[in-house]
Amino acid sequence: GTRVRIEQYDIDILDVQENMIKQVKVVPVKPLRESVAE
Repeated sequence: GTRVRIEQYDIDILDVQENMIKQVKVVPVKPLRESVAE
């Protein structure tokens, strides 16, 4: 995958098809809280 840094977040692009981002994982550099978003 591809990881990009936007301000204080790391974003992992997990699945890209047909020039569209299908699934991403946003990882705060300093986690605010543990949570699961779907």
